[in-house]
Amino acid sequence: MINMQYASIIDAIRTNAEHSPARLCLVDGTTQVTYGQYWQKICRAAENFQAQGLARDGKAMLISTQTIDYLAALHAVQLAGAIAVPLERGCVEKRIREIANALGTAYLYGGAAYSGIQALTSETGDGAGTFTYPLPKTDSTSLILFTTGTTGTSKGIELTHGADVAVAENVKYGVQMQPDNVEMLPMPLNHSFALRRYFASMINGSAVALTDGVMNLKDFYATMQTYHATSMALAPSMLSVLLKLSKAELAKYDAQLDFVQMGSAPLPEQEKQTLMAILPSCRLYNLYGSTEAGCACILDFNRHKDMPNCIGRPTVNSLLRIVDDHHKPIETNSERTGFLCWGGSMCMKGYYGDPDLTHQVLVDGFIRSNDVGYMDGLGWVYMLGRNDDVILSGGMKIQPADVEKVAIGFAGVSDSICFGRQISETMTIVALGYVSDTVLDPIAYRNFLSANLNDYMVPRVIEKIDSVPRTFNGKILRKGMK
Repeated sequence: MINMQYASIIDAIRTNAEHSPARLCLVDGTTQVTYGQYWQKICRAAENFQAQGLARDGKAMLISTQTIDYLAALHAVQLAGAIAVPLERGCVEKRIREIANALGTAYLYGGAAYSGIQALTSETGDGAGTFTYPLPKTDSTSLILFTTGTTGTSKGIELTHGADVAVAENVKYGVQMQPDNVEMLPMPLNHSFALRRYFASMINGSAVALTDGVMNLKDFYATMQTYHATSMALAPSMLSVLLKLSKAELAKYDAQLDFVQMGSAPLPEQEKQTLMAILPSCRLYNLYGSTEAGCACILDFNRHKDMPNCIGRPTVNSLLRIVDDHHKPIETNSERTGFLCWGGSMCMKGYYGDPDLTHQVLVDGFIRSNDVGYMDGLGWVYMLGRNDDVILSGGMKIQPADVEKVAIGFAGVSDSICFGRQISETMTIVALGYVSDTVLDPIAYRNFLSANLNDYMVPRVIEKIDSVPRTFNGKILRKGMK
């Protein structure tokens, strides 16, 4: 661990504004700001929010956009002593009201006007941008990030200003970020992955170029050229789009790009190999973590090749504990695995309004995960799969990801999903859905799987499907298939 330089991300922005006011800070589709201009914008918005009744320790929901105004408003809420609650763009009224009721708040920035919920605007009045409220303390709540509810009830994950800085340091030092870095950030800014990449640049004192996804390739690459971007942050789903639409164009930036960082979901092996081939000189990072414990482990897979299931080594502010089924710490190796648990200053404060769930997940300062893995003698961490994804068939435990990695190795198969199909009260078989643009020889495909998998892992049912169901950031959804 390292001694944190800043008490909050706001502290970092203010310090950079004082020391390097003319330095480029943020770029979006319409404008750009220096650190000095950005700090004034945050202060002016905080003045306005306070004038509109936002109280200290209040909670303000913000509809996310890929803009400087949105990020300034988020920090203005925090500077006013309140807690920011980012929501996804296009968030429907039902969800807004559910979260507002859970928070006991009536403030909303961005989006439509709703009865009973006070709208906050950041550009009203004539504030001079000299707001001098005390900066937030390290242990005070900065954000509540609500999950999208794709795996169950939506949970509010409460984070502190200190945790934001600790995760930002995990990113900054993990990717070896240089002082003059310019990062392309097309990911939605209500999500922890995008926010934390942005936070890392703020404590680094470097620049971020915001884009609205990657579909507008002309604007995306024009921004890369204009601002000489040296890094990118992408979820696997967005990387997939970029590779499909502009693989040759992306390859031209091998010398310009210092690194590309990916996270929020496993990176498909086929796209991993493609990226390594077109960006051979670039550091390619896969970041493992969760909203509860951000950027816990990192691997440069362009340097450390041929390490299946490896997620790297723990980052500067993360602590790893591996436990057994009874939650007791154990020593592990490839033959003896356990549950990965993460501790350190980057961990969440808890689940908002749910002390029982917090107690179940956060034990002795460590976040319990359902991820099964081990650490080898050199400190490399391996993640073999999620415990709740494990298929129990014929008395054997099967990790679906192990089958999927083999399944896409057959010519013509672009994606796959493995899951357990229950055919009776006592019997579950291994099933595989595959995606292909061609007509495969089913006997040849089955023979390929049989030759590359242990007998008990070979799918009994193999079916062609149109697509693999995934979340927006690329995580496979198996529940519907079951």
